[in-house]
Amino acid sequence: MSRDLKIAISEYAPDSEVIVDNNKYTSKYITLKRGEQLPKNWFVTSPVCKKINIFRSNSDNIECKYCGSSISTEALEYIDPVFGFKTGETKESTRLKPKRSYSGEVSYVGNGKIDEQRIVIGNAIGIETSSDDELLVMNKSGFYMCPVCGYSDLVKRNRIKSPRIYKKHKNYKQFDCSCDELEYLRLGHKFQTDVARFTIPMLDSTDKKAFPQALSFMYAFLEGISNALGIERTDIDGVLELNRDCQSYDVLLYDNVPGGAGHVKRLLNKDNVVNSLKAALKKVSQNCCDENTSCYNCLRNYYNQSYHSKLQRKLAIDVIKRLLFEINGAPVATQAKRWQQNSAGSAKKRMKLILGSDGRNPGTETAEEI
Repeated sequence: MSRDLKIAISEYAPDSEVIVDNNKYTSKYITLKRGEQLPKNWFVTSPVCKKINIFRSNSDNIECKYCGSSISTEALEYIDPVFGFKTGETKESTRLKPKRSYSGEVSYVGNGKIDEQRIVIGNAIGIETSSDDELLVMNKSGFYMCPVCGYSDLVKRNRIKSPRIYKKHKNYKQFDCSCDELEYLRLGHKFQTDVARFTIPMLDSTDKKAFPQALSFMYAFLEGISNALGIERTDIDGVLELNRDCQSYDVLLYDNVPGGAGHVKRLLNKDNVVNSLKAALKKVSQNCCDENTSCYNCLRNYYNQSYHSKLQRKLAIDVIKRLLFEINGAPVATQAKRWQQNSAGSAKKRMKLILGSDGRNPGTETAEEI
């Protein structure tokens, strides 16, 4: 069976089950090829900026390449299972829901080519796009893998994780494997695509509701983009990134298509952004559920299940209305009064717009207190 590796590292990972033609197949082996090595990396999350740092080799002295803070946490190893997976035991399906592990949230890695054109809309939103930008998706679970045959066991929750365990097992051809040592590792996959970064200072990161508010806005915006621009919702997605300079969250939207399809680059256009915001507002303004929660008719979907408890229609509505109010050029005094009513923290933040002679933003926009 074929599957995009972003999805396969959860649905086809070891000990996950797949039902095909009324037969239940259990994945049990990470495919290894003789004479070839799986891409291996080490990763660690910065306690300051919360960004994932990826290293080609393990190092005792780790410094975050984004914020410069020192990281004392031990780096963890992950491999990219580029050769796929193999099944072990096969049983007749009893039509029960197949077991599977779950992929974690996507993390932005960077290293893309930033496009020359940047725009700022209504002193509220700064937008830049990039090509061949890298993102990382990881399986939430850990695994013990045999480095000889690829036999793997899913690490059960709450189990103490040791660097290695010893277990007799059989290889894919069901002969006794010569290696009894299984090594602990994680599964991850880096992919390249088009990315659009939205710098929105009013998405204040200091309030206790800041993260749920930014999440709710992002998923509403994605729905609006899909409806306004006629893009399949599953072809675009997004992640949040902390902007330490603005003390706010940046919204990073990306094409959920290998190599990118140019979808998010269409947002380097004011009309497309405004129309998407209006479509988003229409989506979350429908009376489909209590405004302090969300449902599958507004913000929720299969892929953001881990955030369902944080998504609220009201939070998305508030942000979108304030953005549209700002973009429409309301007087500064009125803006300040309105912002104070909605969010005292983000009311003080505003984009400073400096455009070149050709109307493009040369990248000199900053956020300042007013």
